[in-house]
Amino acid sequence: RVTQAGVELREALRDTFRKGVTRPLEWRKQQLLQLARLVQENADAFAEALAADLGKPRLEAFLGEIGPVLDKALTCVEKLEEWSKPIQVEVPDWQKSWNPTIYKRSKGTVLIISYVVG
Repeated sequence: RVTQAGVELREALRDTFRKGVTRPLEWRKQQLLQLARLVQENADAFAEALAADLGKPRLEAFLGEIGPVLDKALTCVEKLEEWSKPIQVEVPDWQKSWNPTIYKRSKGTVLIISYVVG
């Protein structure tokens, strides 16, 4: 069941997307850098929570959970422009004047729920 606060948050995020706030690559990079910063600044708290909730040893938490999130966020910052470049599509000569191009654009918002079954 979704709480009223969850509904309001979802609508605020959708509104932000509709207004085009999330479109610029610099905005997206900043969000990824903020995620990396959050992980770095709270790494000990995450490790403690993983130990308390799942019995995960500290080293395992850093190597298997915390480190990879930080690494992926920073990798995404580095590669975002490359991944976002338009792609020219190969077509027969008679269609070349159409200049067919694939533009990679955000499609909307998503909710990601992660849980452990064990």
